[in-house]
Amino acid sequence: EGALQVFGGYFVEYVYDGGQLRMLESMGDNLEAFMNNMNHLHYVLERGFRSSNFPYFKISPAPAGSGSGFLLAYSSVRGGVLSPLVEGILPVLAQKLHGEKVVMTPMAPEEGFNATWLVSTEREIPTLGSSVVVSSPSLQTNSKESVELPKGTRGKVVKVDPEGDVAIVFDGYSTAKWVFRENFWQLRVTCEEKRRSSSISFWDLHQMFASSIGCCAADSGQNLELVKASATDTIKLDDMVGGLGRSTAEELDRLARLVMETDDPAELLMRAVPARHVAASWDDVAGLD
Repeated sequence: EGALQVFGGYFVEYVYDGGQLRMLESMGDNLEAFMNNMNHLHYVLERGFRSSNFPYFKISPAPAGSGSGFLLAYSSVRGGVLSPLVEGILPVLAQKLHGEKVVMTPMAPEEGFNATWLVSTEREIPTLGSSVVVSSPSLQTNSKESVELPKGTRGKVVKVDPEGDVAIVFDGYSTAKWVFRENFWQLRVTCEEKRRSSSISFWDLHQMFASSIGCCAADSGQNLELVKASATDTIKLDDMVGGLGRSTAEELDRLARLVMETDDPAELLMRAVPARHVAASWDDVAGLD
């Protein structure tokens, strides 16, 4: 059981760092909302992986007097043998995505399910050095010159006073803004160190990739500087794919370096070229192959 729990936590790390962060964030602002969307995600995956058998989850209100949280029931064709995997996944997932601390208390399994837990959640408190994001529709700061920040605004805690209030430097502001403890519910602690940004825009990448496959003309004025790249970082695609011209191989090689430099390769590649150049018409049977 312990090994499955550890593997569950590692699985979250793998998905989180593997280019799926945007997808995970879109599934809910807290763990309960996320789990309410899990069955739909599994349904979509089953359409692509026809032989797969994903588990089914049921979310119910927590019993009266049990505090905040919810009941999570788990059903699988494999029985309860992989239920410890869920116990490893949810705490790591909640901490990384929503800044929530999770306690999963086993309960008597609900009828028709293999396992049931009382899932209690608590928001992580911002501390010195924490990266945070506004999670409510808007946040009114408590500084003398108060500003209203929209949902999604990110910042970093630079000071904590004796009362526990925090000063945060938000994106777009050069000075810190105070947020009192009573407003912490409008903030979410994030793992910002996982979000390295790229200096290459999606337009630059699109122009480079599109020109390499000849789907549209690239602007000759576009100049991509790959400061970190060197000859040793290069993947020579013409060594693997016969018939590629030298110029095409070099452009694809540059694309490979760009992909290796980002934490979100899936997003870069999916936005790199117009859909009409990578998708076939519904009636084009040959193209769909």
